[in-house]
Amino acid sequence: MAESTGTTPDDKKWFGIGSAPKSIFKAGIYTLVIFFFAVIGYNFGAPLIWFTYVANFFWEVFNLIAGWIGVPGISPFFLDYAYVAVKNGSGFILNGVFGWWLVRNFVSGTDKKSSAKNLTSNLFNVFIIFPLIWIFLSLVITTVYTGYIPFADTTISPSVCDIQNSVQVSLGLSSVSCDISSITAAIERQEEEAEFAAATGTGILGRIFSPIIDATGAGRVFKSQDVVDERVINSDAGSTLSDLRAPKLSYTANNRVAEDIKILANIDAKNLFLNQPGNSKIEVKIGPSISDSQCKCTGFSCLAEEINDPFYALDPLEDNPLEFNVDNVEAWCGEKWTCGISGIAEDDVVAPNTFNLGSGFHQEITCVRPGLSLSEEIFVDETTGDVKYDGLGKPFYVDVDFSYEGTAAANKQLFVIDKNVARQEEDPITALDLQEFIISNSYNDGRVTLGIGTDTLYEFVTPTYDEDFSSDVLELGLSFKVNRYPGGYSAEVRKVTLWVQVLDDSIDFVCGNEGLPIKNEITNYEWKVLDPCEIGERSGNFIYEGPDETESYHKFVIDAENADDLGARTELNVGEFANYDIDMFIPSEVLAGASYQGILIESEVEYTYTTRDDVLIRVTHDEFVED
Repeated sequence: MAESTGTTPDDKKWFGIGSAPKSIFKAGIYTLVIFFFAVIGYNFGAPLIWFTYVANFFWEVFNLIAGWIGVPGISPFFLDYAYVAVKNGSGFILNGVFGWWLVRNFVSGTDKKSSAKNLTSNLFNVFIIFPLIWIFLSLVITTVYTGYIPFADTTISPSVCDIQNSVQVSLGLSSVSCDISSITAAIERQEEEAEFAAATGTGILGRIFSPIIDATGAGRVFKSQDVVDERVINSDAGSTLSDLRAPKLSYTANNRVAEDIKILANIDAKNLFLNQPGNSKIEVKIGPSISDSQCKCTGFSCLAEEINDPFYALDPLEDNPLEFNVDNVEAWCGEKWTCGISGIAEDDVVAPNTFNLGSGFHQEITCVRPGLSLSEEIFVDETTGDVKYDGLGKPFYVDVDFSYEGTAAANKQLFVIDKNVARQEEDPITALDLQEFIISNSYNDGRVTLGIGTDTLYEFVTPTYDEDFSSDVLELGLSFKVNRYPGGYSAEVRKVTLWVQVLDDSIDFVCGNEGLPIKNEITNYEWKVLDPCEIGERSGNFIYEGPDETESYHKFVIDAENADDLGARTELNVGEFANYDIDMFIPSEVLAGASYQGILIESEVEYTYTTRDDVLIRVTHDEFVED
């Protein structure tokens, strides 16, 4: 008889590894699956959102049958809210739990003999049983959060939403609206957003910091003066619109004359530079709007059928009211808002809803527009006398775009170093004691970032020598990025200016292919640019505007008007960036026997940054309001 080894199933080897590592590996795989489901759920609601479609199909069939036999159905609100529950934070948890359930369901019984039967059972559970369970769970989740009981058509309190609202208010955060109509409007809003989802004599820095030329024994470079940034830069620069709100619970209409709709917000503005030369005013623009999608028939609401025909909306700028007919509902949605700031000087009103604000400005802003008159025939049930939206009126979202004009600035010193030094030294800048002459700064309000660089990976370049086989045309560029910021939406570049200060006029700028350096008998076999840039010509995606009177600063500009012709991006969404560059040629003559030479680059980008926020407003009829 063979001798027993005493080995149990738990002691079996797995690819030569013991069972404990195998269990750890399996646990890691299961954890990754669960986390994957959670992350996908946070972003897309999947996979539970697929079952929600199935569940909602069953509920719609149920409502159809219930309507035929005269039995109360399930509110469409429940069907919509389930889509919200499986996304974002709650979707992360719910889809993660589903991932755990799925893993647990499939791995259980894997050692059983009847694996085919087990697989069939698992598939039945996932695709038949679970959708039926999810129908029930989606109802429970919605009922618990909102307090709304579907078949009884009533609301119990306090609900989870009520508790959430109390906590947020006690912490000083914005309140949460818990009535069904507000949550419904929020659901529609989320769907809409998902669709919507997709210079010194050279510049500011030169005038403020004024780098000076420092001639050392081995070359000439620029040196920054001793300036403390905190005395020059505003730490909280930028313009913001905050505390966007509606001053009333609802706006009303009486005798078909609609009350103006009003929204309020706080506005702040601060310059980037404390001692910015010239005009220190900041131009800001406020753009409230009501999206077209809210004026059309959406879900169970159709605005064209819900308003009085005709009704009169009071125009804030006119003595006489304006008349709008049902066929002109979209015109009502597109009606202009009038925004104002109390106490602002008349000269600072640049255009409608556009103002010049001084640095440090803090004030409240008011925006008004013609109101809306709802039809009682549509909003009041003739049999029961019940009023839609619990008598609170039709909810609308008002988008508010807030734009301000800003400036970002940067400067950098580029070292031209002899090729023999660069080849022999691992760190040529340290070897030449140039550390104290490093200039590399970027100043912005945090909403954007501006940087200066070259097409090399170093802080220095080597010039082109006559004995070189080919010439090296340096690409000197800027990178402008729109950073992520609360409410940040987009930025539009209005103007990009680049100044290059050289200490030797042998440096040339290349405009077009005809301006490329050549080396032949005409140039005495030296690398030369025979056709240097002329004013108005293009280098990279800039227009060359020529040198200053000293011929040391060379100026390049991109304006928004000619950006397309130059291949320069000017409209950027949050997280995107644009690169702008010029071409310059640095011959060995620039060193003139020295080991190094400095080139100072300064840049300035003028841009308009836009944030977007929204506020929920309501419009009702006086007769609908119950005290």
